[in-house]
Amino acid sequence: MSQINTKLHLEEIVRRRSPVVEQWPNDIPTIGQTIEKISDQDENCDQSILQEIEEQFDTLTSDNIIEFVSKVSLNGWHQGGRPSFPALVKVLAKKIGVGEEDSSIYDAMMLCALRVEAGDAQTSHKNGYHNIQHFMDVTLMTACFIAHHNRLCDQQRIQEPKLSDERAGLALISAIIHDLDHPGKSNPSYNLVHNELQSSLKARFVLEGCGLDQDMIHVTHRTLLNTSPNLSEQDHYKMLESDIVEDADLSPSSGWGYEMWHYMSVKFTEETTVSGVGAGVDYTKPESGLWFLENIVGNKGYKSEAARDLLGIHMEGLRNKLEENLKELRKNRKT
Repeated sequence: MSQINTKLHLEEIVRRRSPVVEQWPNDIPTIGQTIEKISDQDENCDQSILQEIEEQFDTLTSDNIIEFVSKVSLNGWHQGGRPSFPALVKVLAKKIGVGEEDSSIYDAMMLCALRVEAGDAQTSHKNGYHNIQHFMDVTLMTACFIAHHNRLCDQQRIQEPKLSDERAGLALISAIIHDLDHPGKSNPSYNLVHNELQSSLKARFVLEGCGLDQDMIHVTHRTLLNTSPNLSEQDHYKMLESDIVEDADLSPSSGWGYEMWHYMSVKFTEETTVSGVGAGVDYTKPESGLWFLENIVGNKGYKSEAARDLLGIHMEGLRNKLEENLKELRKNRKT
């Protein structure tokens, strides 16, 4: 892969999307400041991260996906030297079939990623979990699930229709903005989709400014609401895009292996301690992990066929490991 140059690409998109520029919020870094930050980020990033995605993305199976996500995420952008979020989105857009000629959806993807980068400058210091690395994890896995879903369709292993380029693009946009400006706190009891609703509303000016029609925007809106961990099963709006993004959102803490689960649990414990909401709860305990699998992921497991096929066996492996750890802890407590 050649040296990343996202700056000129973004500047060109910004020039043709003046409504986005005009409505850019005043309480975050400007478009120009954010593009300069991105330019520095890409100049100093670990080039091998995007190279790994380019080379391995189209051959992912349940056998190699843990090695893949560990390399690009856990031992990649979580450890520093990350590429910019727009640089990642540019690669993933191509992988799921959304080219620059699909100007409205493609531009919305890139400018949403730019908006997330701008907002992260305000939240990263307090959000140990809901930060730019999490956005990148969820967007990566959403793209993986989209591509894998369409492969399963081509292989006639599932009955659902393939995701069109438009539907795939809308799903990826939803992943990109799913936790926009996250407050580091869970939803209040009086509104179980408060954080998700805020993300949708804050990103709307980008989608409208890029020319997405109201039906498209509605798809992203419904998909975002479904990522709320507080909704009951009957409250979920059944839609393939939302199933994929919801599974992708939960996957690093449930299907990427024990090491990643423990790492994310540490980060979530840190975040809740800072926010004061849930402070004192240790999410690294095996009983916390089992509760998460049972109540947040759900006892039926992942919702999409793609997630079940790629990560189902790894989620069961994590469950077994946590049950073993819990038994060992209880045994030690008795002695």
